[in-house]
Amino acid sequence: MKNLLGSYSDNFAVALGLWPVASFILTLPILAYLYHRDGRIRFASAVATYLSVLYVLGLACFTLYPLPSGTEGPGLTYGVPPQLVPLTCLSDVAKDGLPAVFQIVANVVLFVPLGFIAGRLLRLRFVPTALLGLCTSLLVEIAQLTGFFGLYPYAYRMFDVDDLLTNTTGAVLGYALSVLAARVLPETVEDVPAKTSHPTLMRRGVALWIDSMIIGFGMVLIFLVGDLLIPLMGIHDVLAYYGDAAFEGLKVVGLVILIILTLVVEAVIPWLHGGSTPGGAFVRMSFETRPRTGWQRGLFYTLRLATLVLVALFPWMLFVLLAFYAVRRQMPYDLLPADPAMPTATTGGTTTAVVAAADAAGTVANAAVDTAADDDVGASRPYALGAKASETTASDTRTLRQTAPDHQAAGQGESKEQNASHAQGALKPFASGPHHHRCALIAAAGLPGRSS
Repeated sequence: MKNLLGSYSDNFAVALGLWPVASFILTLPILAYLYHRDGRIRFASAVATYLSVLYVLGLACFTLYPLPSGTEGPGLTYGVPPQLVPLTCLSDVAKDGLPAVFQIVANVVLFVPLGFIAGRLLRLRFVPTALLGLCTSLLVEIAQLTGFFGLYPYAYRMFDVDDLLTNTTGAVLGYALSVLAARVLPETVEDVPAKTSHPTLMRRGVALWIDSMIIGFGMVLIFLVGDLLIPLMGIHDVLAYYGDAAFEGLKVVGLVILIILTLVVEAVIPWLHGGSTPGGAFVRMSFETRPRTGWQRGLFYTLRLATLVLVALFPWMLFVLLAFYAVRRQMPYDLLPADPAMPTATTGGTTTAVVAAADAAGTVANAAVDTAADDDVGASRPYALGAKASETTASDTRTLRQTAPDHQAAGQGESKEQNASHAQGALKPFASGPHHHRCALIAAAGLPGRSS
């Protein structure tokens, strides 16, 4: 056993050495995932994610490293035959004893962290976790069977069907441990905001990185399609005839395509979705920090695009922007004035003034319930419905404010039944309130329907 553990020390050393590099490369994808899942960056989640990166590297190194080297040996001059008979490991135990048992246990334990990560960090259910364990094990075995996907002419390690069974079992056990951990140390799951209109610099950067990846992928896809279509259209000879002039023309076409994709991703899509680019939507943010309409919104978008172009053309401008943000905690284009007719937006696009009006209306409704119904549950129920509905429309808010005091006064000289009748009459406007959306409150208050 000692010799077996010692043989894997080099594998772990390689994984540990690659960890900082892989973590740096994967930082932006990790941040994007955490913003998308939690709506913010939590320290514990970040630590768990980077430890997961170390585990994945260790898994790859333990199963695939060392690679063949030299001029002869497995994978170079001959291959290792696969083992395709299930449960052959049991006969190995009968023949080899404890070392075979340890090998089986090691194959199970190796995939336990994968199941735990899937259940705890990725929040997958049982079946997806088991499939993840099986597919990961299958990928490793195929890599060994094909000489690391054709890098070497022969298989340099054995494809063992028993490894699929033991690895998947380990992933299932890891999932069971994640369920147990959730009961012993339950994870605090907070309400994730649909979208924030006050993103931090880090969240802005992650969103911009995602948008850049989308634009870059679009460029590659378009040029691949063009490369396939040029021979079919019979213009390959024409391009070859014009030589450098044709090449310069293709560069112009590429620039036009880049501009169009950038405008679509950074202007058209966010204009139609409340300031959220595709990357912004993924990390739950809008770059419209203040509500603007008409020419003010158009100017805001123009200045933001101009800022992005300047940074792309003159990279040193990025340091100017970072210095500006460090002082003002916002971008220069965020300083543009908002529409004076629109209250300042808060997270999720709901205005402070409207929320305050709805809260005030709920207070009035509760007061009416206490006065008119007292302890009578049957009489107070309509008022509870009215209080809930008052959170949805501003017109309901005004109606409730006007009628509630009258019924409070009437309740002082009448019976509970009469008070309940007054209450129901006052709350008739709220009969359809629960079916209204929150945007109806904004519309009723005289605000534009666009959320920022």
